[in-house]
Amino acid sequence: MPGSACKIAFTVLLLLNHAFSFNILAIVSMPLGSHYMAFRTLFHELAIRGHNVTVINNFPDKNPPPNLKFVNLQRENMGSSQTLELYETIDASYMHLFNIYRHITFTPGGNKVDCETLLTSKDANTHLAQGRAYDVIFVEQFMGDCGLAYALALYDAPIIGISSHVLLPFSYPRFGIPFDVAADAFYFSNSGPNPSLFQKVETALVNLFFTTIGQWYFHRCIYEVFDRKMPNNTLDIEKDAKTRMKMMFSYQHFSVTGARPLSPQLLEIAGIHVGVPKPVPEVSLQLCTL
Repeated sequence: MPGSACKIAFTVLLLLNHAFSFNILAIVSMPLGSHYMAFRTLFHELAIRGHNVTVINNFPDKNPPPNLKFVNLQRENMGSSQTLELYETIDASYMHLFNIYRHITFTPGGNKVDCETLLTSKDANTHLAQGRAYDVIFVEQFMGDCGLAYALALYDAPIIGISSHVLLPFSYPRFGIPFDVAADAFYFSNSGPNPSLFQKVETALVNLFFTTIGQWYFHRCIYEVFDRKMPNNTLDIEKDAKTRMKMMFSYQHFSVTGARPLSPQLLEIAGIHVGVPKPVPEVSLQLCTL
């Protein structure tokens, strides 16, 4: 009968249009406001589209969508961040060397404070005690690996890395990607898209340092905190990351590295606006004559 057929067709259409809602956790624990800004819209849009999103960070929104929740770590700054004026006093030819120095001297202490914050925060521990299960976890991967270690040690969900600057050397081997000194984006270089032979050699040596001695140097602070706070943990950051990390979302600054190609596991989101586009405001120009 026509009425029954319509009901059956309507029911089938409802089933075909059914969308699953995922429980998503995002760990952006470093207090770097500009880095979180790049992914804020992504988490908002996931919540607006029906997914349950929980963000562990230091910058909770005042009026988030209903499905977006925050765990406030309440850490206001990095402790020794530099102002932009500093970059105006350093020759651009040596800025990459200054960045190398900053990462070597600051990252170990920054990692230790970041891990302590994650494992001792009252709000984070309250959230952890609730025992929520997540389908996927986003983890910031720029300055350090405390957020990654936290996700590896305490959750089973697959992990997606996010970087709001450029990939650091540790990221490439985790995805099984060979690092190409002539083509891949490299934060600790000023070579742009066409490096000289000297710059290629310099990049290869710096990359080797950061993926060997540097990685051990940075990770020992993370293990020290986790061994003290979670004595029975079996954390192996590199081994577990290779198994659990599936891809990386990168919001890359081409002003740092030049325009360079990315591997298939890396999804460039720069320039993609998932929010509702806004019209360009009108600008009135006044011509001045001398």
